[in-house]
Amino acid sequence: MTKPAGIEASRDVKRELELGPELVAALAEGNWARVESLLHPDLHLRGLTPGKFNRARGPDAVAEAIDIFKLWFYEDTDHLVEVLACEASPNGPDGQYKLSYSFRAKSPGMSTWHNDQGLDPVSLDADWVVEQEAYYRVKRGRISWMIILCDGYHRILTTGTAG
Repeated sequence: MTKPAGIEASRDVKRELELGPELVAALAEGNWARVESLLHPDLHLRGLTPGKFNRARGPDAVAEAIDIFKLWFYEDTDHLVEVLACEASPNGPDGQYKLSYSFRAKSPGMSTWHNDQGLDPVSLDADWVVEQEAYYRVKRGRISWMIILCDGYHRILTTGTAG
C-alpha cells in the first residue's frame, strides 16, 4: 500500500513536534537564519491577521515567509520581547500538528494607532500580547506547510489600570 502524497514513510513525531516551538523561539529572538533552517525550501505558508491575508509559496517562499514574520513582529520599532506560551500537539494521525503560542511585544506603532483612534491613552512603551494558532506539516525534517491565524495585538493591562 502506498502512502498518500506528502506523508513520509517513517516520521519522527517527537522531532516534528519540536519544530513548531523551535520556530516560535527563533521568531522571538529574531534569529532569521534559524527560522530559515526550520522551513523547507518547498514551503507553502498562509497567514491571516486582522488586517491582511499573507501567502508564501514557490521558489522564494522561505524568504517571503521571513519577510512576512518581520512585517508582523519587527516592523519599524516593533519587536517581540518574550514567548508567553507555546504548545504543539498532534492534530490527527496524518502528520499534521497544531501549534498555539503567544508573545509579549513592544509596538510603538500599535500604541500610536491606538491613541490616534481616541481610545484610552497608551504609552509608546506599552506591553502588547499577540497570540497565534497555527497548523503545520513536515517534509524531510523541516516545516513545509503552515497555516497561521493571528488575533492581532492586544494591550496588556497592568495591575490597577482600568480599561
